[in-house]
Amino acid sequence: MKLKVITIVAVVVASLLSARLFFLGKKSQSNFPELGHSEGKLTPCPDKPNCVSSQNTAQATVLPLDGELSLDELKKIVLSMKGAKLEKEGGEYLRFSFKSDVFGFVDDLELLKADQLWHIRSSSRVGYSDMNINRERVEKLRSLTKRN
Repeated sequence: MKLKVITIVAVVVASLLSARLFFLGKKSQSNFPELGHSEGKLTPCPDKPNCVSSQNTAQATVLPLDGELSLDELKKIVLSMKGAKLEKEGGEYLRFSFKSDVFGFVDDLELLKADQLWHIRSSSRVGYSDMNINRERVEKLRSLTKRN
């Protein structure tokens, strides 16, 4: 009897958690944040652990990418990454979205050429934590852009 109650509670909790994650995933698909750049700076990361940027000075910092890469090279590399979709392009600026497989969470990745470097910002559209997905995405992109 005790095992049956525990199983029922576990199923209910798992169902509620799955429903919440599905809802947040749908919300991220309809939420198109105002991002971009001004005076050589990308939008700063909020005070949440679901964003990284090469222009931040806090723990959300990542290194910029090699400025020798052309816009077209960089665009091609990012589009080769799973889930990437080009959202905006102009001048020396690129904006991509990435949609996760399971719950459909959408993250944004921006690249801006400034100071002879490609500055980068990757962030989740909703929620607080991203389980380090944005930092891992930036590091994956870094490895793909390494020239031999």
